[in-house]
Amino acid sequence: MKTVVVATAIGLAGCAATTAPQQKETGATMANSTPAPSAPTQAAASIPLDLQAQVWTLAKIEGPAQSQAWEQAAVAKLQLNFIDGQSVVVKGLCNTLRGSYQAQEARLQVTPLAATMMACADAGVMAAEDQVRMALPLAQSWRVLQGHTFEIAFADGQRWVLNGQVKPEVVYGKPERIFLEVAPQKQACPHPLMADAQCLQVRSLEFNAQGLKQNVGPWENFFDTIQGFEHRAGERNVLRLKRFTNPNPPADASRYVYVLDMVVESEVQR
Repeated sequence: MKTVVVATAIGLAGCAATTAPQQKETGATMANSTPAPSAPTQAAASIPLDLQAQVWTLAKIEGPAQSQAWEQAAVAKLQLNFIDGQSVVVKGLCNTLRGSYQAQEARLQVTPLAATMMACADAGVMAAEDQVRMALPLAQSWRVLQGHTFEIAFADGQRWVLNGQVKPEVVYGKPERIFLEVAPQKQACPHPLMADAQCLQVRSLEFNAQGLKQNVGPWENFFDTIQGFEHRAGERNVLRLKRFTNPNPPADASRYVYVLDMVVESEVQR
């Protein structure tokens, strides 16, 4: 039996031929969407670079309303990504959450969050997601400590502590967007540093302006890692990736850095 999940359509105007202009968010469409401001506000323009230059992963929650759901959110490595001086994206649970925000001096405001509508088998993860959706619009203040620790204080006395990781765009510059299909099973591959190595099997994909496949490359061993992607045996995926070029790679490493941008298609074989 096969279960196929294909992401819902999202326009990718202005992409090269290797991109698909109408790829899809994994799961389903956005609901209760809150449009972001058409241009960054004066408040957003004053945000320190390190707020947007890093992806913030939830480390702990302090204060009232602690529950098993909150513990699940921390264990799931909930992430906040502030982009374009006006949007916040929340990942790491069941659905992707999106909203607008303003931060000026110590004050933080977040709009109600839109969400994809994918149901999750894990009730604990769904409960944590509901808590996050309700909590973030109650944020009142924020601060960045020592460059890599981010704190958010809420109206009910709750406090989130998040750890930051600098975004690869800040380190390497603008990426190239590529698509790879990942086979369901790894295979034995020759590796100079690892005995009995098992490699992902991948092939490159190219799409035309209508989002239809134009070219499909041969299957190849993939010796690198893809940040944000976890391979599961028996699951085939089509991935949209950001590929960064490291101008000074280590002697034993690739010059490319791969970061997951979107799961376009997923097929589970059972």
